[in-house]
Amino acid sequence: MSNVPGRDRDFEPWLRDNQLTGLHPASLSNATELGWIDIGNNGFSGRIAVDFGSLHNFKTLAASSNNFGSGEVRDGMQFLSTMTNCSNLVAVSLQNNQIKGVLPKRIGNLSSRFLYYMALGGNQIYGGIPSTLGNLIGLETLYLERNQLTGTIPRTFGNLQKLQQLALISNKLSGEIPESLGNLSLLNELYLDDNNLEGSIPPALGNCQQLLLLGLSQNNFSGLIPKEIFGISSLSISLDLSQNHLSGTIPSEVGNLKNLAGLDFSENHLSGEIPGTFGGCSSVEILSLAGNSFQGSFPEFISSLKGTQNLNLSSNNFSGPIPHFLVRMSIKSLNLSFNDFVGELPTQGIFGNASAVSVVGNRRLCGGIPELQLPKCQPLRESKKNKKLLRFIIPVEP
Repeated sequence: MSNVPGRDRDFEPWLRDNQLTGLHPASLSNATELGWIDIGNNGFSGRIAVDFGSLHNFKTLAASSNNFGSGEVRDGMQFLSTMTNCSNLVAVSLQNNQIKGVLPKRIGNLSSRFLYYMALGGNQIYGGIPSTLGNLIGLETLYLERNQLTGTIPRTFGNLQKLQQLALISNKLSGEIPESLGNLSLLNELYLDDNNLEGSIPPALGNCQQLLLLGLSQNNFSGLIPKEIFGISSLSISLDLSQNHLSGTIPSEVGNLKNLAGLDFSENHLSGEIPGTFGGCSSVEILSLAGNSFQGSFPEFISSLKGTQNLNLSSNNFSGPIPHFLVRMSIKSLNLSFNDFVGELPTQGIFGNASAVSVVGNRRLCGGIPELQLPKCQPLRESKKNKKLLRFIIPVEP
């Protein structure tokens, strides 16, 4: 956080980005005119001992990337309860420390008028997320990622109408995504990856028409992918649904995501053929459909994805020849392993780089560059029938 939220722009602090160590002085509790503390990127340790109760003018606490909480026994989050008198509070940034404890219910009594930034990720916060967080209606950013939070996502989060970024990655959250998240019409980024969330993906998320990124990977979501997700035309950074239990086919509406750069449906139970409308995703740079049960011939729409850099179709049931148009594409990483592709593998383009392409597990492929260790193709045989030439290429084991 190079610019600390809430800090007066005409006054630069001198304490962040140093190698300062030691304990945070409790005597700061007596600095009644103190407006902000910016000690980020240092080596401070122990507990945050300041009682903010008398600091009525306090606006910003920026103490990310220290060692607060190290060796701490007592609950390290209780200082938040003392900040309820800070009526001008705008930002709390404590990411990447070692703070232990539970989020107090009184966190919902912080300044709902001005507080717009709260970053508590990368600590050891445990227990449930208080529903009272939904009282902080001025929040634009809420980062709680990489903690040990349990329980469900509060339905009251739907009250945070100004929220633009919500990160809950890598916790132990369970239950379903509340439908109320669909009320967050200004949401740009939603990170729910790496939890124990379950149930179906709520179609109400399609109401978040400002989303640039949606991360739902590494959970236990099941059922069909709601077509409403593909109506979020603003998605441009990433849509990640990987490592869940989603089933059925990919809706044809996927082609609406014309601005999306990254799409990952890997490691689910999806099946059927890939809809040709996928070619509408003309901005995709990273595409992974690996680890599903897709079938049919190599998807022809890929020829229209001119900007694709990373393509992974491995561990499916694709069959037939590998098309020659891949030679002309600018793909840098191609994984076609463990399918049922047949015929002779090209040697030009990406197929000339053994470190960039994988075709293992396709027992009916032959040829290719020696480094790929495919069997040699049988010499071409020609036969005349109805005045046409027929060619047969058969892999031959060495």
